Amino acid sequence: IKDKLSIVGSLIGRSKRITEEKIYLAMLDINDNGVKITMQYLANLLGCSPRTIHRNISKELKQEKTILNEKI
Repeated sequence: IKDKLSIVGSLIGRSKRITEEKIYLAMLDINDNGVKITMQYLANLLGCSPRTIHRNISKELKQEKTILNEKI
């Protein structure tokens, strides 16, 4: 069963991980375009669900998101 789940997970895209670095770079791209950064916008840009963003974002990145949104 473990081998089967491993194969299924790799086929549906579990190998593509959303890292804090990818989230931060996406946040900078959104900010450079002058658009407010939202979890939904990040999720659409990275091709994942907003829940995935919430799971992988740190407190520091949340604070950075707030700072970047205030500058707009």
